[in-house]
Amino acid sequence: MEKIVEKIKNNSIKYSIITSINPLNIGLNFPQNNQDIIEYEDIKIFKIAGLDFNLFYIGKDQDTRKIILSTRLAKTAGIKKIIFIGKGVAANGFTGDGVLINDHINMSGNNPLIGTNEDKFGVRFPDMTDIYSRHLRNTIIKLILSNNIFIEEGCLLIPKNTEKLTKLEKKVLKNESHIKVISKEIYAGAITGKHSNIMCCGIILFKNICLKEIFL
Repeated sequence: MEKIVEKIKNNSIKYSIITSINPLNIGLNFPQNNQDIIEYEDIKIFKIAGLDFNLFYIGKDQDTRKIILSTRLAKTAGIKKIIFIGKGVAANGFTGDGVLINDHINMSGNNPLIGTNEDKFGVRFPDMTDIYSRHLRNTIIKLILSNNIFIEEGCLLIPKNTEKLTKLEKKVLKNESHIKVISKEIYAGAITGKHSNIMCCGIILFKNICLKEIFL
Protein backbone atom coordinates (compact mmCIF):
# COMPACT_ATOMS: atom_id res chain seq x y z
CA MET A 1 0.00 0.00 0.00
CA GLU A 2 2.86 2.40 0.81
CA LYS A 3 4.04 2.51 -2.83
CA ILE A 4 0.52 3.29 -4.07
CA VAL A 5 0.08 6.01 -1.46
CA GLU A 6 3.30 7.66 -2.61
CA LYS A 7 1.98 7.69 -6.19
CA ILE A 8 -1.33 9.21 -5.06
CA LYS A 9 0.14 11.90 -2.81
CA ASN A 10 -0.03 15.42 -4.18
CA ASN A 11 -0.13 18.60 -2.13
CA SER A 12 -2.40 20.30 -4.68
CA ILE A 13 -5.15 17.70 -4.20
CA LYS A 14 -7.96 19.08 -2.00
CA TYR A 15 -10.39 16.15 -2.09
CA SER A 16 -11.17 12.75 -3.62
CA ILE A 17 -14.18 11.43 -5.50
CA ILE A 18 -14.90 7.73 -5.00
CA THR A 19 -17.48 6.33 -7.41
CA SER A 20 -18.99 3.03 -8.51
CA ILE A 21 -20.23 4.69 -11.71
CA ASN A 22 -18.02 4.77 -14.80
CA PRO A 23 -16.66 8.35 -14.88
CA LEU A 24 -17.57 8.58 -18.59
CA ASN A 25 -21.24 8.15 -17.68
CA ILE A 26 -21.31 11.15 -15.36
CA GLY A 27 -19.25 13.54 -17.43
CA LEU A 28 -16.00 13.11 -15.51
CA ASN A 29 -13.90 12.11 -18.50
CA PHE A 30 -10.49 13.64 -19.15
CA PRO A 31 -8.04 13.85 -22.08
CA GLN A 32 -5.72 10.84 -22.15
CA ASN A 33 -2.64 13.06 -22.21
CA ASN A 34 -3.87 14.96 -19.14
CA GLN A 35 -4.26 12.08 -16.72
CA ASP A 36 -2.29 9.39 -14.93
CA ILE A 37 -4.15 6.16 -14.12
CA ILE A 38 -2.95 4.05 -11.21
CA GLU A 39 -4.41 0.55 -10.81
CA TYR A 40 -4.50 -1.20 -7.45
CA GLU A 41 -6.65 -4.13 -6.27
CA ASP A 42 -9.12 -3.65 -9.17
CA ILE A 43 -9.44 0.06 -8.34
CA LYS A 44 -8.57 2.70 -10.94
CA ILE A 45 -7.20 5.93 -9.48
CA PHE A 46 -7.21 8.92 -11.82
CA LYS A 47 -4.77 11.79 -11.22
CA ILE A 48 -5.73 14.67 -13.48
CA ALA A 49 -3.29 17.47 -14.27
CA GLY A 50 -4.53 20.92 -13.31
CA LEU A 51 -7.44 19.75 -11.12
CA ASP A 52 -7.64 19.84 -7.33
CA PHE A 53 -9.11 16.34 -6.87
CA ASN A 54 -8.33 12.74 -7.73
CA LEU A 55 -10.89 10.08 -8.63
CA PHE A 56 -11.19 6.46 -7.50
CA TYR A 57 -13.30 4.24 -9.77
CA ILE A 58 -14.19 1.10 -7.83
CA GLY A 59 -16.47 -0.50 -10.43
CA LYS A 60 -20.16 -1.26 -10.33
CA ASP A 61 -20.11 -4.52 -8.33
CA GLN A 62 -20.89 -2.84 -4.97
CA ASP A 63 -17.72 -4.34 -3.49
CA THR A 64 -17.61 -3.00 0.07
CA ARG A 65 -13.97 -4.01 0.38
CA LYS A 66 -12.96 -1.69 -2.46
CA ILE A 67 -14.78 1.36 -1.11
CA ILE A 68 -13.20 0.82 2.33
CA LEU A 69 -9.75 0.38 0.76
CA SER A 70 -10.17 3.46 -1.44
CA THR A 71 -11.23 5.56 1.55
CA ARG A 72 -8.25 4.45 3.60
CA LEU A 73 -5.85 4.97 0.69
CA ALA A 74 -7.13 8.53 0.37
CA LYS A 75 -6.77 9.07 4.12
CA THR A 76 -3.20 7.74 4.14
CA ALA A 77 -2.37 10.02 1.20
CA GLY A 78 -3.46 13.01 3.26
CA ILE A 79 -6.93 13.59 1.78
CA LYS A 80 -9.30 15.33 4.21
CA LYS A 81 -12.50 15.43 2.11
CA ILE A 82 -14.24 12.69 0.09
CA ILE A 83 -17.33 12.78 -2.12
CA PHE A 84 -18.92 9.37 -2.72
CA ILE A 85 -21.06 8.87 -5.84
CA GLY A 86 -23.20 5.77 -6.42
CA LYS A 87 -26.47 4.55 -7.89
CA GLY A 88 -29.79 3.70 -6.27
CA VAL A 89 -33.56 3.80 -6.72
CA ALA A 90 -35.94 6.58 -5.73
CA ALA A 91 -38.22 6.10 -2.73
CA ASN A 92 -41.46 7.60 -1.42
CA GLY A 93 -42.39 9.11 -4.75
CA PHE A 94 -39.28 11.24 -5.20
CA THR A 95 -38.80 12.05 -8.90
CA GLY A 96 -35.47 13.88 -9.12
CA ASP A 97 -32.21 12.93 -10.82
CA GLY A 98 -30.66 11.87 -7.54
CA VAL A 99 -30.23 12.60 -3.85
CA LEU A 100 -27.56 14.40 -1.86
CA ILE A 101 -27.47 12.23 1.26
CA ASN A 102 -27.94 13.97 4.61
CA ASP A 103 -28.45 10.85 6.74
CA HIS A 104 -28.93 7.10 6.43
CA ILE A 105 -30.84 4.28 8.08
CA ASN A 106 -28.78 1.10 7.96
CA MET A 107 -30.92 -2.04 8.00
CA SER A 108 -28.42 -4.19 6.08
CA GLY A 109 -26.94 -5.84 9.17
CA ASN A 110 -23.49 -4.84 7.93
CA ASN A 111 -21.01 -2.23 9.09
CA PRO A 112 -17.46 -1.71 7.78
CA LEU A 113 -16.18 -1.20 11.35
CA ILE A 114 -17.21 -4.68 12.55
CA GLY A 115 -14.19 -6.70 13.65
CA THR A 116 -10.78 -5.69 14.92
CA ASN A 117 -10.43 -1.92 15.06
CA GLU A 118 -7.85 -0.29 12.79
CA ASP A 119 -6.36 1.96 15.48
CA LYS A 120 -4.16 3.85 13.03
CA PHE A 121 -7.31 5.20 11.34
CA GLY A 122 -9.60 5.89 14.28
CA VAL A 123 -11.04 4.95 17.65
CA ARG A 124 -13.12 1.86 18.38
CA PHE A 125 -16.43 3.74 18.72
CA PRO A 126 -16.25 6.94 16.65
CA ASP A 127 -18.81 9.72 16.86
CA MET A 128 -21.03 9.44 13.77
CA THR A 129 -22.61 12.89 14.17
CA ASP A 130 -22.67 14.76 10.84
CA ILE A 131 -21.46 11.67 8.98
CA TYR A 132 -22.54 13.40 5.75
CA SER A 133 -20.88 16.77 6.33
CA ARG A 134 -23.30 19.71 6.41
CA HIS A 135 -20.47 21.98 5.26
CA LEU A 136 -19.81 19.90 2.13
CA ARG A 137 -23.52 19.47 1.46
CA ASN A 138 -24.09 23.22 1.56
CA THR A 139 -21.26 23.77 -0.92
CA ILE A 140 -22.47 21.07 -3.32
CA ILE A 141 -26.16 22.01 -3.19
CA LYS A 142 -25.28 25.57 -4.29
CA LEU A 143 -23.41 24.17 -7.30
CA ILE A 144 -26.26 21.78 -8.08
CA LEU A 145 -28.87 24.56 -8.01
CA SER A 146 -26.77 26.86 -10.16
CA ASN A 147 -26.49 24.15 -12.84
CA ASN A 148 -30.18 23.18 -12.96
CA ILE A 149 -29.60 19.60 -11.80
CA PHE A 150 -32.60 18.09 -10.00
CA ILE A 151 -30.88 16.69 -6.92
CA GLU A 152 -32.33 17.27 -3.45
CA GLU A 153 -31.14 16.41 0.03
CA GLY A 154 -32.65 13.33 1.63
CA CYS A 155 -32.18 10.21 3.70
CA LEU A 156 -30.77 6.91 2.41
CA LEU A 157 -32.27 3.53 3.33
CA ILE A 158 -29.72 0.70 3.29
CA PRO A 159 -31.58 -2.64 3.08
CA LYS A 160 -30.36 -6.22 3.30
CA ASN A 161 -31.26 -6.71 -0.36
CA THR A 162 -32.05 -3.86 -2.73
CA GLU A 163 -34.07 -6.21 -4.96
CA LYS A 164 -36.49 -7.32 -2.23
CA LEU A 165 -37.26 -5.33 0.90
CA THR A 166 -38.22 -7.09 4.14
CA LYS A 167 -41.52 -6.30 5.86
CA LEU A 168 -39.67 -4.23 8.46
CA GLU A 169 -37.81 -2.27 5.78
CA LYS A 170 -41.09 -1.55 3.99
CA LYS A 171 -42.62 -0.36 7.26
CA VAL A 172 -39.69 1.96 7.96
CA LEU A 173 -39.86 3.29 4.40
CA LYS A 174 -43.57 4.03 4.82
CA ASN A 175 -43.18 5.72 8.21
CA GLU A 176 -40.08 7.77 7.36
CA SER A 177 -41.16 10.14 4.58
CA HIS A 178 -37.73 11.83 4.48
CA ILE A 179 -36.24 8.66 2.93
CA LYS A 180 -35.77 9.49 -0.74
CA VAL A 181 -33.47 6.74 -1.96
CA ILE A 182 -32.69 3.04 -1.49
CA SER A 183 -29.13 1.82 -2.09
CA LYS A 184 -26.29 -0.22 -0.60
CA GLU A 185 -23.67 2.01 -2.20
CA ILE A 186 -21.59 4.75 -0.51
CA TYR A 187 -22.65 4.13 3.13
CA ALA A 188 -19.63 1.93 3.91
CA GLY A 189 -17.34 4.63 2.58
CA ALA A 190 -19.03 7.33 4.65
CA ILE A 191 -18.76 5.27 7.84
CA THR A 192 -15.11 4.41 7.10
CA GLY A 193 -14.38 8.04 6.34
CA LYS A 194 -15.98 9.30 9.53
CA HIS A 195 -13.99 6.70 11.49
CA SER A 196 -10.86 8.19 9.89
CA ASN A 197 -11.89 11.79 10.64
CA ILE A 198 -12.48 12.60 6.96
CA MET A 199 -15.17 15.09 5.96
CA CYS A 200 -17.53 13.15 3.67
CA CYS A 201 -20.67 13.54 1.64
CA GLY A 202 -22.54 11.27 -0.76
CA ILE A 203 -24.60 11.55 -3.92
CA ILE A 204 -26.86 8.74 -5.14
CA LEU A 205 -27.97 9.02 -8.78
CA PHE A 206 -30.99 7.35 -10.40
CA LYS A 207 -29.60 7.74 -13.92
CA ASN A 208 -26.46 8.87 -15.67
CA ILE A 209 -26.23 12.67 -15.61
CA CYS A 210 -23.35 15.02 -16.31
CA LEU A 211 -21.71 16.33 -13.14
CA LYS A 212 -18.89 18.03 -15.01
CA GLU A 213 -20.03 21.56 -14.18
CA ILE A 214 -20.08 20.76 -10.46
CA PHE A 215 -16.59 19.33 -10.15
CA LEU A 216 -14.56 20.75 -13.03
